[in-house]
Amino acid sequence: MRIYCDFLANIKDKTSKYNSQYLLFKEKIPFSAVPDRVNDILALINDINFEEIQNSSLKIVDNEELNTRLKNALSVIYELAKKNNLLKTPSIEINFVVKMIVWIQDNLKDIVWKLEDNPKVFYFGKIKEHEALFLFLLLAVGFDVVYLNPAEDPFEKYTFKIPIQKFVYDIQNSNINATFDFFANQGKVVNKITSPTKIASEELKESFFTPESGIFKPFQFVKGNTLPLLINGTIEDLEVYFHQPAKVRPGFHIQNENTVVIPNFFFKINGVNLDRVKYFSLIKLGIPDEKLRITYVSYKKANSKFEQAHMVLTYYHKIGVEPVVLDNIDKTLQVASKRTDLKPVYSFNASGLWQAKTKGEARVGNNELKSWKDLMSRF
Repeated sequence: MRIYCDFLANIKDKTSKYNSQYLLFKEKIPFSAVPDRVNDILALINDINFEEIQNSSLKIVDNEELNTRLKNALSVIYELAKKNNLLKTPSIEINFVVKMIVWIQDNLKDIVWKLEDNPKVFYFGKIKEHEALFLFLLLAVGFDVVYLNPAEDPFEKYTFKIPIQKFVYDIQNSNINATFDFFANQGKVVNKITSPTKIASEELKESFFTPESGIFKPFQFVKGNTLPLLINGTIEDLEVYFHQPAKVRPGFHIQNENTVVIPNFFFKINGVNLDRVKYFSLIKLGIPDEKLRITYVSYKKANSKFEQAHMVLTYYHKIGVEPVVLDNIDKTLQVASKRTDLKPVYSFNASGLWQAKTKGEARVGNNELKSWKDLMSRF
């Protein structure tokens, strides 16, 4: 109800301030022709064949371009009225054309036509067939036409059909027979009216598109900010999440409603290719597979607070003893305990997979890594 009254209040305000762009009819379209004026119009149309109005010399207004559009529109509604048996006698035909010309001259004399903005016409309340046809004429000329009737839809009972778009808005607990001013005086003039569709959209946004729901609409954060979040993960995390949307990565969230925290990777991996070559070279030289492992470690450079993923080759000259590390960062051969810059995570070879622990290590199963099996099949 509030939105409807505000809408009518705005119509009332605009039609009173901008009569060069707006027309407002309440319950009827006034017909103010005196006999002398009617006689002048009758003389004007005396030799006109109504079925050929569009091609006639009829001059309704001075503006030549507008006059042509008006003749075309008048021809259309004349044919529509005649086709639906509204013009049963010649005198009714003449009265109909005279009435349309009077309405045109009375209501369009102050209208200013702009290329970028069509003029508007609003009609509120009960409407007769000839008045409805005049609205259709204005529509054909180039007006935006809005018809409002809180009581009924008279177009349903008319024999002629006008191609109009209907918008039904339910006004509850109101006097449906009240006047335009009754509704308009209850509303207030606002610069922007929020439509029911817009209100529903905002309610949906508040309840559905929230940071907690994890569901976001397109361009929801187009004016927001982003904040990177470095993932402290493993190679497996990189493989799992690298090609996935950021929103499914661990740590993704919305901060302060318009800041998107995006988890991202910054990995530097050293030694993978060389250690792989070392491994297979030693296998080819006859070193048993059970004495060699590729070990995934966390490498921390001296005087640095950051760790990075790294791989080394470890050699066990006896099963169960401390291995020797073959590394392309520090190329000196040292036992694992001397490499305090390395922290083992897990190791593997062709037969097994081991997980590092605080003391020693534990076998966690056979090596079922698909990428490793694919690589082994090439040698």
